[in-house]
Amino acid sequence: MATAHLPAMSSLTLPPLMSRWTSRLPAIKMEPQGLELSSPTQSLDSQLSKCSYDGAFCAKYAKVDCLCLQHCRLVMQSHLASMSPAMSSSKKRKKPETRLCSVDGCGKPAKRKGVCMDHGGRHICKVDGCQKCAHKGGFCIGHGGGRRCSVDGCSKSAQAGGTCYSHGGGKHGSRIYCKWEGCTKCAHKGGFCIAHGGGRRCDVAGCTRSAQVGGSCYSHGGGKRCRVEGCNHAGRLRGLCIRHKKQSDEAALVQSQ
Repeated sequence: MATAHLPAMSSLTLPPLMSRWTSRLPAIKMEPQGLELSSPTQSLDSQLSKCSYDGAFCAKYAKVDCLCLQHCRLVMQSHLASMSPAMSSSKKRKKPETRLCSVDGCGKPAKRKGVCMDHGGRHICKVDGCQKCAHKGGFCIGHGGGRRCSVDGCSKSAQAGGTCYSHGGGKHGSRIYCKWEGCTKCAHKGGFCIAHGGGRRCDVAGCTRSAQVGGSCYSHGGGKRCRVEGCNHAGRLRGLCIRHKKQSDEAALVQSQ
């Protein structure tokens, strides 16, 4: 019987979609040998080589570079995965370093003149003797700074929505008032303001003051303490008691001048 000759196939060419990877992948060629069937009983297994992936036995026939199509795909995927971390890391942008307060021992971020808010890095209210932070207009909220309520004749500070609490401003667009007749303060748990018994009470028997962190009032050890070493007063203002907060503001004012 005449010997059948199959035409030799040309080298494998990657599709256009993968053309950009050709410079990064190892050369892969597909050069199947011609098959010669000398007899009808001759088996194709004697003419084709088996896949030799990682030296392990694979029952599939080799198609590309002594690998079957499945193992060839695995090799390509692992090669691309090893390249992706290096490519992604090169695209990451470094975040600008945060400037810290220039005062020795202070690790807070600097706001103005190289110092933090506590050390004078803020605008002070223009009113003589006032150490509060200035808002729009150069004054603190208490002295008319910041936005005002949009209701005609109202000079209160504006909240979310453009109006003050009394005219429906605030985070949720409305305000629940204390149930006490004539009281316009914000209501807490129970429907009353803090002064009229609303909110949590101190857990010490007989004490009717408002509870702070820990379940007790300030007088019975609740809430945060002043961060000045040796001071056990309540830290009401940025971690400081009233006396030490006043001293800190005065020192910051002298330093900023």
